[in-house]
Amino acid sequence: RERREIHFPGINYSDFLPDEQELLKNYNITSLYYLPLIVGDEILGTMRFHNYGGEMHLSDFEKDLIRRRTAIVSKAIHNARLYGDLKRKNEIIEIDMDLARRIQQNLLPQDPPEISGVSIAFLYQPMTAVGGDYYGFIIPSGRDPHELGCIITDASGHGVSAAFITSMIKLSMERDTIVSKFHEPAALMRQLNAYLLNNLADNFVTACYCYFNLKTMECRIANAGHVPLCRINRTAGEIMNYNPAGPVLGYFEDACFKEEIIRISSNDRFLLYTDGLAEACDRNGNFYIHKLEAFLKESVSLETGEFLDKLYRDIKDHSLF
Repeated sequence: RERREIHFPGINYSDFLPDEQELLKNYNITSLYYLPLIVGDEILGTMRFHNYGGEMHLSDFEKDLIRRRTAIVSKAIHNARLYGDLKRKNEIIEIDMDLARRIQQNLLPQDPPEISGVSIAFLYQPMTAVGGDYYGFIIPSGRDPHELGCIITDASGHGVSAAFITSMIKLSMERDTIVSKFHEPAALMRQLNAYLLNNLADNFVTACYCYFNLKTMECRIANAGHVPLCRINRTAGEIMNYNPAGPVLGYFEDACFKEEIIRISSNDRFLLYTDGLAEACDRNGNFYIHKLEAFLKESVSLETGEFLDKLYRDIKDHSLF
């Protein structure tokens, strides 16, 4: 494979090696013109022109025309190889993304916890193959069965990095130092921030954590740069949002989180969500969040599972996805 042309207008077999002579005779090649297929510094192969039974004399114009066509063929072969490489790499990426998606799905609760007098439902529908959302529950063994901790988080970015952060949050939430603070949202947030700090490679996490005590009918809330917790008083039809001050997780060493305590009623509904709901918009740029309050008031009579299904359908009907 050399970077030069070879032209024999008429072949004299004595100019070739014995094995080459045999090949030429077997195919009755009487003249030839070979050009290297080159793109940049890479030699892709050879373009071969043979004549059978006669001579092949080429003018400078004809040779230049063949060179131009050969350059086009060289580029086409190069592009085809690039496409093949990209396709193979894309297949590897898709396999990795699918693995990350399945891993992330397995990190999420498969069934809601069962607590007497409480109906819990959840829905996870990422807008990309792998999102950065996570939600989970804390019900420590040995504690009062009327206590429940609930967290929802959203990691910046998407894809494998977001899934990796989600796995870090999942493991952190299972640590004893976190579980022991499940009734203190602000302290839990500080501990979770300490675990994530300097481990997110310039990413960050938003979060909302709630502790419910169904004996005292009390809810404690801490927020880390997340969208507000929404409370629906189904009896009065009132909608209230709670967003105590707190920075995002994993970014600030001395992060301080406020805690809000609210009294809850037996017919209250709480909605925790991520920015996928808040940022869903129609073709005119109208965000669904502006329709949310009306939907919540219209849906107070629905049971939890039916409410969640209808909310998802309403968002989907409104949005571009």
